[in-house]
Amino acid sequence: MCAMMLSAAAVLAAYKYKYGFLGGAILLGVSMGIYQAYVAYSMTLCVILLRNKQTLRNTVFLGLRYALTGILGFVVYFVGLYYRLRIENEVLRSYQGIDSMGGISLSSLMRQFPLALESFYNFYFGDFLLYSSDYNHYALYAGMFLTLICGIVFLCVRNKLYVQKASILLLCGLLLLLPFGVCLPIIMALSASYHILMFMQFSLVTIFAIVCIELVSESSVNNSPYESKNFPKKICYFIIPHAWITTIICFLLIFNWYLLSNVAYLNMHVRYEKTYSLATRILDRVEQQPDFTSTRLLLS
Repeated sequence: MCAMMLSAAAVLAAYKYKYGFLGGAILLGVSMGIYQAYVAYSMTLCVILLRNKQTLRNTVFLGLRYALTGILGFVVYFVGLYYRLRIENEVLRSYQGIDSMGGISLSSLMRQFPLALESFYNFYFGDFLLYSSDYNHYALYAGMFLTLICGIVFLCVRNKLYVQKASILLLCGLLLLLPFGVCLPIIMALSASYHILMFMQFSLVTIFAIVCIELVSESSVNNSPYESKNFPKKICYFIIPHAWITTIICFLLIFNWYLLSNVAYLNMHVRYEKTYSLATRILDRVEQQPDFTSTRLLLS
């Protein structure tokens, strides 16, 4: 949790302050020192927070600050790691491919991008370990992505982005970058495999759907469609249903995750009880043997 907090704080520093990328780089480096996987959390936040800049120029400059934060953060991490290993005379372990991070060839790196897309798809619509063949969960995520796409299309039409080729290209680039940012550990390490602690950044996509509601609402307040002659009045009826449908879907997703988490913890407890009862039965049978004495060690 501390690593996730520091990764979010690094993005916040780069977002709010002109030279915040310097402090953000230190925070990101410390976050990676605690748990490297949460660099994907910060990158996903960067993609989502770029939507707050109204002009193309501001968006590009903010993107450069984010890039500097990431690059310098990696430098801080690798410098700290190098001196720590050198002082303690240790060798970096091979857990989850961490020893190969930063030393991936270009051909190997290109092979990781399809794996990242596959991991992104499998979390929402594939054979994920917690909700395998749970079609209600698949339907909820499909509805969430549908409302998200509808909100983005609405904003593009509302703000007339279709006449700004550079803005449309930037928007498409950010949307394409989102899956790779979420699945960054797969790209960084060749032998990395996802487990529960590495899925926190996926929740930001759901938050992105909520953020889209805010953007749609701000667009309707700042430039009311009823006051625009060039904007069809029927589109106005999209705003309230979109907000309610997205909110209900996200609420059901949270509730479904609550049920899945309880089922998973219950299964873990059942497995613990089975293992404990088996060990108790084995020990009881051993104690019933005629040559058993209480002073004799079982594992001697």
